[in-house]
Amino acid sequence: MTTITIDPEFGYVIFTLMLSWVMLMYLGVRVGKARKKYDVKYPDMYSDKHPVFNCVQRGHQNA
Repeated sequence: MTTITIDPEFGYVIFTLMLSWVMLMYLGVRVGKARKKYDVKYPDMYSDKHPVFNCVQRGHQNA
């Protein structure tokens, strides 16, 4: 039988994973709010009229 040992430092990996998930959710919420504010309907990814919305969308996609 084999045993698996996990170092206490492995908690940093889990912590980083959780924080990256929180960051992506935050950016997704910002895109949703910007869609409502600038009236950009689905399925449009970008807006020809609102460059600020495009910045928010690109920030989410680049993450």
